[in-house]
Amino acid sequence: MSHLVSLLHTIHLFPRKICILLAGESENDRNRIRGGDTELSDEGKRYSAAVCELVRSRGCLAQGAPLVLSGTLRRYQQMVGELQRTEADASGEKNDSGWARSTCVQLKALNELCFGSLEQLAGGKLRQSFPDEFASRAKDPLRYRYPGVGGESYMDRKTRSKLVSMPIAPPLLASPIITIHKVVTSSSPAGCHVQLP
Repeated sequence: MSHLVSLLHTIHLFPRKICILLAGESENDRNRIRGGDTELSDEGKRYSAAVCELVRSRGCLAQGAPLVLSGTLRRYQQMVGELQRTEADASGEKNDSGWARSTCVQLKALNELCFGSLEQLAGGKLRQSFPDEFASRAKDPLRYRYPGVGGESYMDRKTRSKLVSMPIAPPLLASPIITIHKVVTSSSPAGCHVQLP
């Protein structure tokens, strides 16, 4: 996250808003299961609706159709769908305030950490079921890479975050909305303040 923020500061050519939204709770989050691609839980849907309404009410919309960057998992797509949902105003006319016309770019770099062969492992089971992996992870949590195909470390996650800044760089993409998983924000250094709506 710190790399993303610092790069965004270097390409800041004109005033703009960048809204960063945390994805709502997924069914796997609710059931304390690592990873996976499940839909938002009922609580996650309520959270997403509230956050998207807050974004709409705060005027985070750029001129023209906004850019929305999101991960490729279902929970992100549901959140984007909520953001793009049109609403009827008091007269009954549909009012999309520009959000229905927003462009959504799906980036795997915004997905949560991949747990490799430990995907779908219930929370708290790492210590019992894989004591060697638990010990390795405890030794160096930042650099520990989960075993198996696609397994990542938090350092890998940090490197992936750098890729997100590339589509934001052109001046045409003035005020993006970025939907992310909490893992992306957990690597922010102490001096880096990310203001969430």
